[in-house]
Amino acid sequence: MKWKNNGNGMFLVKLEQGDEVMASLESFVAAQGNGAALIHGIGAIKDVEIGYFELHTKVYHKRVITEDLELLSFLGNAVIVEGKPVVHAHVVVSDQTFAAQGGHLFRATIAVTGEFFVQFTGIGVTRATEDFCGLRLLNLADNA
Repeated sequence: MKWKNNGNGMFLVKLEQGDEVMASLESFVAAQGNGAALIHGIGAIKDVEIGYFELHTKVYHKRVITEDLELLSFLGNAVIVEGKPVVHAHVVVSDQTFAAQGGHLFRATIAVTGEFFVQFTGIGVTRATEDFCGLRLLNLADNA
């Protein structure tokens, strides 16, 4: 992993072949950040696990894709949960037939490169489990 910043909380992060996307971004946020961050990126990934959350059953339907894919869009955020950063991201990917698929990203490995912008917001926010869905959603209860 390599990165540059502008001195104002904006970083350009390059993940390299073999890097695990979510773990690498969480490690970066832990080392560099303070509070919430916005994350977006593109690249080429493989060994991808994405999911669709079905509210009625409170279950993620997951799909694993092992082939190399274009990462068309990675959009997410990071917040601190129990003292550690947690990245929440959704992705759109395409395969060699140009078919697009997307969903919540559980895991992915960099196949060629990953280019991510990480913008730290300075906002202190966490996540809390919501009964209606069983998911840890942003907890903004203490906002003024």
